[in-house]
Amino acid sequence: MGNIELNTPVVWSGTAASMRRLPMPGGINALGNALAIYGNQIAGSGGTEGVGGALIWNAETLKYTILGQGIALDTNGVYQVGYTAPSGNFRALRWSGTPGSELDLHQFLPGFRQSQASGIDEDGTIVGWGRDADNNARAIAWVPVPEPATWLSLGIASLLLLVRRRRP
Repeated sequence: MGNIELNTPVVWSGTAASMRRLPMPGGINALGNALAIYGNQIAGSGGTEGVGGALIWNAETLKYTILGQGIALDTNGVYQVGYTAPSGNFRALRWSGTPGSELDLHQFLPGFRQSQASGIDEDGTIVGWGRDADNNARAIAWVPVPEPATWLSLGIASLLLLVRRRRP
């Protein structure tokens, strides 16, 4: 994946001859960027004035989904990360593959003026940067915390294993 001719996003599948242009919201004159790929999911951005924003494409069908305002910089195939910049202040975001699914990661950074999420791994750990109140740039990692139901299930399974082992 990459860009050619005035920010036209493209994807290759191994050879120069396999290059395919990715469709864009707003049509042929729209500008875009294909920035990351994981499995069949390509993350990026593009469109024309008022149409577009953070995008994901299916690498097989080339169909796109507009996630919302901003730029998607990376994907792990399930979630997409990037940022939006209202009034020039960067705010880190995570989407879950659908329009309007954004989670504002900046809300978890009290005292920070700006943030951007730039990568996500298979486990959902997100990396990026932020600027604190004194304008110092800081590396950031957002680490997913299992939901209470997950902890409860693990606890019950562990208890059952202990009870089963203690039987004569």
